[in-house]
Amino acid sequence: MNPLILVVDDDPAVRAMLARGLSKGGYEVACAATADDAYALLADSRVELLLLDLWLQHLAGDALALAIMRQWPEMAGRIVLMSGDPAMLEVRQAGGASFPMLAKPFTLAQVLYLIDDILARSSGQRRNGTDHGQP
Repeated sequence: MNPLILVVDDDPAVRAMLARGLSKGGYEVACAATADDAYALLADSRVELLLLDLWLQHLAGDALALAIMRQWPEMAGRIVLMSGDPAMLEVRQAGGASFPMLAKPFTLAQVLYLIDDILARSSGQRRNGTDHGQP
């Protein structure tokens, strides 16, 4: 079974682009537009990695990431924050946790490489031996 990636972004175009690209990259994808939708999907599924927009409409993504880690500690190290704000491109620290940042706009190859790297570190091996064209 392919890893399930949860994409949480209030922009429908970003959700659709990531859903198409990640599916073509061999992942299963679930999408949410709100924190409530994300919680429901996390509670009812086997999400292995979360791509989370830093600036959701009603809640900061890093606050949501911390809340998710409290509820589902196994998600520690499996949450990537996304932002189009150039000032937010460094690793984000919140509540004692570090979250890698993915700068918008990004390429599908960048996203796939980052996901594969995170999942490889957590499982000890690279998925399908691929590097998605990255060094």
